[in-house]
Amino acid sequence: MPERHGISISLQSQYDALSLPEFPAPVPAASASDGLFPPKTNHEHNQTSAVEAYTPIYPGSQFWIVFRCSQPAEETRYYYFKLFLGGKCVLSWGCGEKNGWSGRVGFGIFESSGDDLADYPLLEKRAFVFPNMRETNEGGSFEIRVYRAIGRKRQDRPIKAWKQGAAPEGVKMNIAGYMKPQDPRRMYAYALLDPMNKPYASFVYHCHAGQQLRELGLDIPAEFDVDDIIKASPSKRAHRENKSATPAPIARPVSPPSTYTGKDSLALRRSLRSIPPGVGTAADGRWA
Repeated sequence: MPERHGISISLQSQYDALSLPEFPAPVPAASASDGLFPPKTNHEHNQTSAVEAYTPIYPGSQFWIVFRCSQPAEETRYYYFKLFLGGKCVLSWGCGEKNGWSGRVGFGIFESSGDDLADYPLLEKRAFVFPNMRETNEGGSFEIRVYRAIGRKRQDRPIKAWKQGAAPEGVKMNIAGYMKPQDPRRMYAYALLDPMNKPYASFVYHCHAGQQLRELGLDIPAEFDVDDIIKASPSKRAHRENKSATPAPIARPVSPPSTYTGKDSLALRRSLRSIPPGVGTAADGRWA
């Protein structure tokens, strides 16, 4: 998973909550197709510490953004995250010590066009979703900027409506339900330590179909089935590696010496197994 300054980001799929496979940015080659390499947008040009990752698109599936932060310096009380789609910020959130410096984001909240039964404005949840196979085209990208903050205060701000066309190809935010009256709707203003155009850390995810990832020149083994998340997920691979580890051999009971002439060999074996740990017999028959 991409990591910068003790902050790591990963994507989690709806399929058994598996982590999506990620690949580092390829080295551009003169023969590579220029159309597959996404152009640098204005928000990417202003970054000072960006980390790029490439991930396959699993058509029609939902995913979550998982973040983990190490204990920051004393002056940092919070981390503030901003998600950019198509160069525009569409979602923001924060975390602090009370959250354990970690969390998971699965949707954004936007004003809906209708009202509920009590004539209150409806707020819709829009989840992160990969497009269907026929809509993937050349894929898309999104960026997460992270800022340090020394404090925050509660602030009531209007919730904006979702603008159609805000999400680029390769990533969508589809309606996944509506907020209930009892659901928390707290919003905060953060006192940032970092300038807005120079985030503390930045993560850029490029989402493409499996074949496009290979055409980009990513280091993907030929036998690696990147389109099958069950096989490609790093969490599944780690599980298989742990299961394939060869267990330690089971100690066999000590056989009686060949010079033993007694009939009760079972009693002899039991007596040998009752020797305290750390004590053994030397090759010449003396106690070590």
